[in-house]
Amino acid sequence: MRQRPVFPWLAALAAVVVALSAALPASATQYSPPYADIFGNNWDNLNSTDSARRFAGFMDSAGYHDFTDLNLIARTSMGSAFAQSDAIWASFGHSHIGGGGILFCDQDGSPCNHNTSSWLWANTALGGACSSPDQCLSLVSGLNDIRFMLFAGCYSGLDGFPGSYQQGNLFKVAQASGVDNVYGFSGEVYWPMGDDFASFLGTELANGSTIQYAMWKAGQEVKNRWFDNAWGWNTYVGVGYTNDKIVPAAYGRQ
Repeated sequence: MRQRPVFPWLAALAAVVVALSAALPASATQYSPPYADIFGNNWDNLNSTDSARRFAGFMDSAGYHDFTDLNLIARTSMGSAFAQSDAIWASFGHSHIGGGGILFCDQDGSPCNHNTSSWLWANTALGGACSSPDQCLSLVSGLNDIRFMLFAGCYSGLDGFPGSYQQGNLFKVAQASGVDNVYGFSGEVYWPMGDDFASFLGTELANGSTIQYAMWKAGQEVKNRWFDNAWGWNTYVGVGYTNDKIVPAAYGRQ
């Protein structure tokens, strides 16, 4: 698996690019082999980096140019070198307890404090603005080449509270943005069981299972391993094409 290095000057340049992209329409960029960005973070109370590494390894086996992206901010994850170039995009870790957002670090390349981290919101942000390091999915263009997007965190598949800073639903916004298949979870999910889920899901996908079946099967495998308790990993929800697979490696259809 490959890890994209993050340098201070690159982060500054990315911030400039993102600022410009708010005023200019962005388009997706395709590469061969297709890109797969897998995100994990080392928070003070949860470490999902091993989940990201495991899943990225299976994306490599499936024929993607995989990147293990650790301890990045939400805005970076949606940038032109990341989501806007991806066929596969997945994040493992914390989400908002009420739905509508997932958590990233507060600065690129550093371990995270969950109280001061950045958010990827569905539609809006605290205070009504999406300023760096946060990002709002509804404001990001160029996602129409993504074949599979995964928000692997607690309640990531729920609608956020209407009229609040977390209103909206991540996977519904992603689908409206042109993502082919997008999944989250309606329940609370736990680690280290998440590491097993990443391995089980990656195995099924790389071996040619449909995305929908792979999500179901991975939850069942976690349940089998952890004494008949799936620890929330069987509460997946999502939208997409029933028979879609990620192999052979390719960008999305839209």
